[in-house]
Amino acid sequence: EEEEKGPPPEEWKESIGRGKERPKFEKSRRKRPRIRSLTSTGIIRQLKAKEMGITCLVDHFGEDGPESYTEGSVVYINRDHPVYKEAAKTRLSFVMHLARLLTQEIALLSHPDNPHLAYQRQSKLMRDAFGEEESSLS
Repeated sequence: EEEEKGPPPEEWKESIGRGKERPKFEKSRRKRPRIRSLTSTGIIRQLKAKEMGITCLVDHFGEDGPESYTEGSVVYINRDHPVYKEAAKTRLSFVMHLARLLTQEIALLSHPDNPHLAYQRQSKLMRDAFGEEESSLS
């Protein structure tokens, strides 16, 4: 009895352009965000939010330091803050925490003199970030 071996080896790979091939059965890798190291302990990531170019720097500022703050278009996030440490335990809470901090700082950048408008802006940014419909949140 002859076993089925599947397609011959020359059919195992598919061309992906410029003479490069990859196995057909290999799953494509999940793209990782482009992150650079700015300091020995800091991680930097550049973000594009409509017309705003925001740079996010996650670094150690001590447990007593602020949770996040902004200088120009750079948002600094404190890795030593107790809330950050707690949120980092699970992926979902970590993503929500970072989104909250970034939207908070972006909202304060756009409406620094009116906190009510800043909170409305933050709410809209969070809704847009997680793709929820306005009607389901109201």
